[in-house]
Amino acid sequence: MSITIGSLVLDEEQYAPTSNISFEYYTSDSGEIIGGNIIAKITGIVSVSDQDGSKTGSVVMSRLALIRKLGSSPKCVVTTGIPNFNPLGGKARITNVTIDQGPDPSWVNQGAYSIELRGLISSIPSNSFGITAADGVVELSRKESITIGEDSHGYVYDEVNGVSKAFIRFSNSISLKCETYCGSTNTTISVLKRLVKYGISNSKLITLYGAYKKYLQSRSIEIDNDGSISFSCDMILLPPTSIGTAFVDLIFSYNRTYESKDITYVTSGTVTGLVNIDWGDLVTLVSTCSVSKLANAMGTFTKVRGKYEDLGSWAGKTLELNEKPNCPPTNNTNIGRCENKPEDGNNEDSNYVKPSSGTISVSRTDGVINFNFEWSTTQDSSGGTCIKDGIKTETTVEIIEPQPQYVEHILPGRGTLIQNLNCKSAKKVNITVATSYPEDNCGNKTKCTTNDGLAIAINQYVPAKALLIENTTTETRNSYTIRQNFIECL
Repeated sequence: MSITIGSLVLDEEQYAPTSNISFEYYTSDSGEIIGGNIIAKITGIVSVSDQDGSKTGSVVMSRLALIRKLGSSPKCVVTTGIPNFNPLGGKARITNVTIDQGPDPSWVNQGAYSIELRGLISSIPSNSFGITAADGVVELSRKESITIGEDSHGYVYDEVNGVSKAFIRFSNSISLKCETYCGSTNTTISVLKRLVKYGISNSKLITLYGAYKKYLQSRSIEIDNDGSISFSCDMILLPPTSIGTAFVDLIFSYNRTYESKDITYVTSGTVTGLVNIDWGDLVTLVSTCSVSKLANAMGTFTKVRGKYEDLGSWAGKTLELNEKPNCPPTNNTNIGRCENKPEDGNNEDSNYVKPSSGTISVSRTDGVINFNFEWSTTQDSSGGTCIKDGIKTETTVEIIEPQPQYVEHILPGRGTLIQNLNCKSAKKVNITVATSYPEDNCGNKTKCTTNDGLAIAINQYVPAKALLIENTTTETRNSYTIRQNFIECL
């Protein structure tokens, strides 16, 4: 038997080769065969007769050197003469060469060797992944899921129906590893592209929604040097009649501070642009280069902002705690509250809630827009802190009620004599209104705001018959303060 490996011929007389064939298969998590190798192990003994005399040892060494040199090449070689060894494309890679140094003097005229060759098996059984033997797949894991009606997934903005829950999320993840053996004509990326397209089109989960429109929400690809790839994507599926442009998440929050009477309404959200994509284009996204997720996000945000930038469209809930002293809890679920007011957000303080801030942030890379609209108390009903257009006004009222009057007489050698005058001091009201404003604001507007706050406090706290006994004003670059003290006239 003569075996040819590349340019080396192992004839029976000089190399005495024998062969052993084995197979190695790779399976998926579900047990399907996704690839395999055919392995040939060639063993033999290089022998030389004694007819060459002293040259016998050198001949053995030269022939073994040819075998050793054959194993140093990483290239695939053509093999013939190996029984039942039919790798894909007729080529195999030498993966191991062993040369045994025998005992002297036997090793002078003979030397044992072994050669291991690996190639792709010529075919594998059909599988649900559409993988062939030429793909060289050695590891594969695929997971798919469909979620219907999950509230945590937010909303899709549909051009037909507006903000809608009529969508399905399809998630797909693949872990793949390929080894480019001899005869493999595909790269790992090309195998992944075909696997994604074939897998989704033949998915049992997606059968019912084959006619749905597909919108890419997110995807990621990780490639390692060892030939492995991890891929994942999330798709939004909409009914055939729908036109989706973005994924929308909305949050409405309400806050009330009872000590300061401050009220805050917030509408915030995230708009993530979507792009319509073909099933077979999830990896390279060639057909979507002209489509901008950001452009779709901007278009949707313009419509969402127009709907929710007004306080009248705030869609949250309010929970009011009834201000009763020493409220006795009736059970563990309502400790600290006695009564809930209607959750309609309409109360007397809402008249003082005005726009206070708006924030919009744009990520061009991700095609994501985050926004935050806030309305808060600009002047509460008690005449307290006022914040509007960057101007902050603080009103402080100090009331000194009438106090009994006494006179102390010091008597040398006897002590102190306290005399009650049988009268009380006059009631005093001290009012301080301080306004601060940004550097680029108008001072005249600040003075008007301060005077308005002073007028409210006088009307509410100063008695009808009172005498102004002190009036001071202090003005700096960004503040204006008025202090007026009154005394009640009887």
